[in-house]
Amino acid sequence: MTSTSNEAIDHDQIFKTLLKTFFLEFVELFFPDIAQHIDTNSLEPISLNQQLFTTIFDGDKFETDLIMQVKFLEGAPHEGAKFLIHIEHQSTSQADFPKRMFNYYSLLFSNQSLPIYPIVLFSHDNKKPEPDHYTI
Repeated sequence: MTSTSNEAIDHDQIFKTLLKTFFLEFVELFFPDIAQHIDTNSLEPISLNQQLFTTIFDGDKFETDLIMQVKFLEGAPHEGAKFLIHIEHQSTSQADFPKRMFNYYSLLFSNQSLPIYPIVLFSHDNKKPEPDHYTI
């Protein structure tokens, strides 16, 4: 007998867990130029006050997927300096997504005062290219 469940799988949470668990491997595979300069002992997940995101975005609640604070490796340019890698998983096509990423970037920079490398992992079925910039 096969049982089926009507419960939806929380794909977003699965991606967040996978990205956090395999953060370094993800960066090494897809961003080797950045990975080669990361001090692997400095990885520190950043948790921001979600109320800040709620207030800024007209009462809508937005949660970042993963923000990792890292340091440049000894001997690398900017040795010991901290920076952030912000990874977002986007499972649906969303017209205002570039604006949302810009808002995240602005809030992160305002809150942390560190350089930020934003990365988006798209997993939706939309075949059109996603915008790679946002203009005001």
